[in-house]
Amino acid sequence: TDEQGAVGPGASASETVRNTRPGAPSVAILPDQPILSDNLQCVVAQDSYDPDDDEITYAWTWLRDGTPLGVNGPDLDWTATGVNNELTCLVLPWDGFEDGPAGESTVSVHADAKLFVSAGKTHTCSNQVDISHTCWGSNSLGQSDVGPSPNYYQLEVGLDFTCGLIQNTGGVE
Repeated sequence: TDEQGAVGPGASASETVRNTRPGAPSVAILPDQPILSDNLQCVVAQDSYDPDDDEITYAWTWLRDGTPLGVNGPDLDWTATGVNNELTCLVLPWDGFEDGPAGESTVSVHADAKLFVSAGKTHTCSNQVDISHTCWGSNSLGQSDVGPSPNYYQLEVGLDFTCGLIQNTGGVE
C-alpha cells in the first residue's frame, strides 16, 4: 500500500468477518395450564439477542413426552395431546448464518373437570375425568361393549350404538 492506504499492483488486503450466533429466546406455551380440549400456541416471549444485529428467524419443534411430533410451527392442535402428556415447544433462533441455542417451554395436559354422560334408549355410557369409561344397560347389539381402550376422549351413545372420540387423533370409532 502507498502512504494514502491505496492498494497498488501486487498488494492485497483481506478482512475476516466473524459471526456471533444469537442467544436463546424466552418461550412460553399458551394456555400455561392446558386441559385436553385446548389447542396450544408456542410464543416467543422475548426475542433472541444477536450481537451482530442480524435479523433472526425462528423454527419451532413440538415434543410429546420427549418424542418429536413432526409439528414444526407455533400451533399445536388439541388432537395431538393426551391427558398427562408433557408437551414441550423448542424454538431455535437463526441469524442467517448459524443457529443459536433453543428456547424451550413445557406444560402438562390435564383432563377436563367434566364428566361426560351420554344415554341412548336402552344403554348409557360415561367418561370419567381420567378418560376411563363405563357403559351399562342393554348389550343386545354390542352397544355397551365399548372395550377397554383408555384412549376415548368422549363417548356418544345413539339408539343402538356407541361412538368414541379417540385421544391423540381426533378420529372416531
